[in-house]
Parts: sequence; structure tokens; C-alpha cells
Amino acid sequence: MTDTRDRPITRPAGWGRVRATARRYPTSTFFVLTFLITWGLWVPRILGPDSFADTLADLGTYGPAIAAVIVAALSGALRDLGARWCAGGSAGGGTPSCS
Repeated sequence: MTDTRDRPITRPAGWGRVRATARRYPTSTFFVLTFLITWGLWVPRILGPDSFADTLADLGTYGPAIAAVIVAALSGALRDLGARWCAGGSAGGGTPSCS
């Protein structure tokens, strides 16, 4: 048996590829994710009406918003947006209170 305590913990290789794709093609990634999330929640409603799938289909309405947050998190823009907002660059003109 090999001792694994000395090895650093690493992420799966696939995540680096996903992040690189989201950084290089954020718009395409957004549209693909929006399509997958929205239709992934709507198809069960079409196949089995009058079931729990109705609730899922209602969540499909938020597919573009969910996809936008995922792409922003993968590309690193979510961190930049939060830092910009805490620095006082909010669109509403108010002063945010970030500590």
C-alpha cells in the first residue's frame, strides 16, 4: 500500500478544463448552460404533467440567472463584481457597507 499523506490534495483534472473554457468563451458557456438548465428542468414537465415536475419547470424560469452566476464564478468575474460593489461602485448610488 502507498502512503497518500504526503501528496497534496488536487482538484479533478476536468475542472481546470471547464474553468479555462468558461474564461475563454464566457458567452458561449452562458448560452450552453442556460439551454441545459432550462430544458433540463422543462423536459420532465412535458413527459410527466401533473407531477413534481411542475415545480421544477417553474425553477427553469431562473435558468439564465443561474447560468450567469455559474459562469461568473467559473471565470472569476463574480469575485471582481463583489469587490467592485464593496468598493462603492454600486449602480444605485448608495454606499454599500462591506467590512
